[in-house]
Amino acid sequence: ALTETLLESELFGHVKGAFTNAVAEKKGVFEAADKGTIFLDEIGETSENFQVKLLRVLQSGEFQKVGAVETQRTDIRIIAATNKNLEERVKAKKFREDLYYRLNVIKINLPPLRERKEDIEPIVNFFVKKENEKLSISKAAMQQLVENDWKGNVRELESVIKRACIFANAENREIIKLSDLPSEIVKTDKTNLEGLILESLREKEFSHTSINETAKELGDISRTIVSENFRGIVFKNYFDSNFEIETAVQKISASEKEEVVEKVKSKIQTYLKNISKDLEKTNSKQFEEIKKDFASKYKNLPQKYHFYLDEIIKNFLNK
Repeated sequence: ALTETLLESELFGHVKGAFTNAVAEKKGVFEAADKGTIFLDEIGETSENFQVKLLRVLQSGEFQKVGAVETQRTDIRIIAATNKNLEERVKAKKFREDLYYRLNVIKINLPPLRERKEDIEPIVNFFVKKENEKLSISKAAMQQLVENDWKGNVRELESVIKRACIFANAENREIIKLSDLPSEIVKTDKTNLEGLILESLREKEFSHTSINETAKELGDISRTIVSENFRGIVFKNYFDSNFEIETAVQKISASEKEEVVEKVKSKIQTYLKNISKDLEKTNSKQFEEIKKDFASKYKNLPQKYHFYLDEIIKNFLNK
């Protein structure tokens, strides 16, 4: 951190010999920016002594270089920023009231990133393109970025994007995936895994490699976890669609592309045919007995989807 003397030297300039290592006269930012604009960040962190000198510049345009006796003039516009509540700091006698009112001509309140989630996606895309024009970001990764609280605001977000771009570039990929994000940001728990998997598969248009790619994208999770969650998604949507395949296809694919729709339809029909074939092999018509015989179909299927498989089996039995 700059000492107060060095800070004043940067802004006001200094004369030769004003302090140790001041071997020559230096023009400060206020002098250099005459007839222009200065941006002062973290204004709420400045000392009372500095605030007095800044107030003088704002009131009269006058300042003195460090170590100088003569007064100079400048005509500048100041834009100041802080993450502190200056009104509270004024009340606490930590910020000069007169300076606060001098600065508070046009006030722009920018809420923290966590309070303007709608801004995260365009900001992310800007930072990604800034690092590499060819890069894009997966929907699963974007979802995690949107859901994060970002205590460090935009600076923290930019650092995370830089890291992700480094990993993507290192593997010559053109898409940032979930595993490129820090582990403390990625929250692939059971409550949102279904959504992440479905979005990722949709993004890959349910291609023959989409299961494997999704497993890698979600942090190198098991391929079985992805495929079984998708099977459960199919059962849930088929049940919710009143056992209408075409309706379930539209819900799952969320696409107008005929090729994508056909891939999803084929998947659903395969899952249903497998159930139908196994039912034909059993001699029982009692659901509880059949469920015991179908233990392998329930084994890796997430528990929350067991109900939907139950109902689909019952629907077949009632036909």
